[in-house]
Amino acid sequence: MATPALWNWGNPIAFEAPKRMVNSVWLHCSASDQAVDDDVSVMRRWHLAKGWADVGYHLFISKAGHIQPGRPLEKIPAAQEGLNTGAIAICCHGLVESNFTTNQFESLIKLCTAIKDAYGAPIRFRGHREVSTKLCPVFNYKRVLGLNEAGMMGGPTTTTPLPANPPAPTGTKPAGALQITDRGAPVKILQNLLVVNGVPCDADGIFGQATAKAVQAFQGKAGLNGSGVADVGTQEWLGKGLPGLRDLKSGARGEDVAAFQRILILHKLDVGADGAFGTNTQAGVQAFQRKHGLAPTGVVDQTTRRASWR
Repeated sequence: MATPALWNWGNPIAFEAPKRMVNSVWLHCSASDQAVDDDVSVMRRWHLAKGWADVGYHLFISKAGHIQPGRPLEKIPAAQEGLNTGAIAICCHGLVESNFTTNQFESLIKLCTAIKDAYGAPIRFRGHREVSTKLCPVFNYKRVLGLNEAGMMGGPTTTTPLPANPPAPTGTKPAGALQITDRGAPVKILQNLLVVNGVPCDADGIFGQATAKAVQAFQGKAGLNGSGVADVGTQEWLGKGLPGLRDLKSGARGEDVAAFQRILILHKLDVGADGAFGTNTQAGVQAFQRKHGLAPTGVVDQTTRRASWR
């Protein structure tokens, strides 16, 4: 059952400022574009699973433009590490910029205007991406809210979804890189190679915030720049493997075996993904190796892992 909205799209917003000090509003997007996740109750479930006391955001805006209550406004949020005190956190459902709706943007503008008007002192509006390697929020919030260089509202606003994703925090996306908002088979291979390297990651084919965190974790272990972007160097390291990474061969069992089996399936090899390296998996590895001009040893070594990107 959907969480009742505090304000439905199109209705006036009567925002009551919390008694605690607030000087900034932080904007976020969710790590999913799936309709089943378009509710603050889903965010709450995800955050409780992390061991948090409640959902990290105070307010959640659905694709329909309904504004739902999250963490009580009197409570400090858990949304942007190190900058939660004095903050209100708002999350808009979505992960791909072109999928955000006019209703969402109109509700966001009305909500932020109501927050601004509720305080005598200036309120600064900021995106999580300003202090994080995450591309969050993925829409151009500065243009939507008409923010000036100091992050204050007052300029012209737009409720038209913008045509292009903003650049990554470090500039233009590197050639061959995978990053937040990417999806498809290359992302699934990335996610499975993270698992092969001992870094937990759901192989759903969507490069969201969880995958970016997993990439960062791998980069930290490999001594790479923890950008959260899977550039060519990171991909090369994933194939090379972290120090002590085992080769996979007949008789091996585990989640790393299941992850490489899923990679073989992506390469149209019917091996199953049961986590047990049996004769069927060995034959699949050999077929994969022959297809890529490698010696058909049936062992998943560094050379075989690197070839999985092709």
